[in-house]
Amino acid sequence: MRVLVMAGHTLRGKGTGASKYLNESKETRRVAKKVVEYLKKLNIDATYIYLDEAKGNDYLKEQVALANTKGTFDIVIQIHFNAGSSDPNNFTTGTETYYVSAKGKVFADRVNAKLSTMFRDRGAKNTKPNLYWLKYTNNPAILTEICFVDDKDDARVYEQEFDSICKLIAEGIANKSIPKEQEGWIKDNVGWAYKENGKWCYGWKKINSSWFYLDNNGYAVTGWRKINDKWYFFDQWCYMKTGWIKDNDKWYFLDSSGAMVTGWLKENNKWYYLKSNGAMETGLLQLGNKLYFLKDNGELVVNKKIEINNDGEITFI
Repeated sequence: MRVLVMAGHTLRGKGTGASKYLNESKETRRVAKKVVEYLKKLNIDATYIYLDEAKGNDYLKEQVALANTKGTFDIVIQIHFNAGSSDPNNFTTGTETYYVSAKGKVFADRVNAKLSTMFRDRGAKNTKPNLYWLKYTNNPAILTEICFVDDKDDARVYEQEFDSICKLIAEGIANKSIPKEQEGWIKDNVGWAYKENGKWCYGWKKINSSWFYLDNNGYAVTGWRKINDKWYFFDQWCYMKTGWIKDNDKWYFLDSSGAMVTGWLKENNKWYYLKSNGAMETGLLQLGNKLYFLKDNGELVVNKKIEINNDGEITFI
């Protein structure tokens, strides 16, 4: 199947679209481009075209002429937005799609049925056979009015569901559904990555109350990682750790933010000392002109005197 999708109206000069809550000229381009992207995901041969500024006074003729130069298609669709809603209530004014030929009707029915899951259904219609796009394109043609630019409820739904609306149009044209993209944690031969709302995540990410860090390539890190001049540790499952951890037979302490602690640490009313590399100290420790003694578990000995014999053995007195 070959499909041509054209953005309605121009951006400048004669032929610009309606505007209120939505700017028709800008939004037709956003939609048309995205629809073509989704059609290609469905392995449809799709082409996107637009006319930003007409050379003369008849922009409709120039649009159709441009479309007719692109070759033969199973369907050509022009994207539009409607206007003229009084917006009297909290309901959408709706969507409608126009056609003139029997072949066009098949596509119009499908596209309109899809869009009417988002907006009030105004129908697929052949009541405007003299619309220039429908009358003069060389291929079966439809023209869709997605929603009303001057209905605040239409605009709200459109802005919130833009991506879904573009998918629906593509699915209506192709008559098949776009497979739902896998989201959440995804593993490949490099490592684990996380996708949310169709986009890969980078940097810090909190998932189900746990923190992870995804590098510049989108992969969750493991082991020690220096981030903004602070060291953090991520286990083999990529979880950021806090509290005491043991790594290569050395103990480290990570505060509630996950950052590695150095220097003196008071934990559960006991004192510990962490070296500049984060490793917990044990034994005799000299800081300046003061000596301290830390047990094998790192706990500082307080309120006791020690005696060191000639063999270096320490005895508490």
